[in-house]
Amino acid sequence: KAATTVDRLRPQIKTFKIKQLISLQQKIGISKFKCTYMMEAKMLAECGAKKCFLPTLLLDQIKKH
Repeated sequence: KAATTVDRLRPQIKTFKIKQLISLQQKIGISKFKCTYMMEAKMLAECGAKKCFLPTLLLDQIKKH
């Protein structure tokens, strides 16, 4: 399904990794993000993101440590 409203968007932050861009996206109503690495998730948390999707593979790697 196409995103018809901003609340359906979930940009992948690995394409930019800039806190200021995350902040701009939040100002227009984007509150959900995707990321691949723990450092990206940490940055999203620091920016106050409401939701962050991490792939299962990453979560499996965290459990092993």
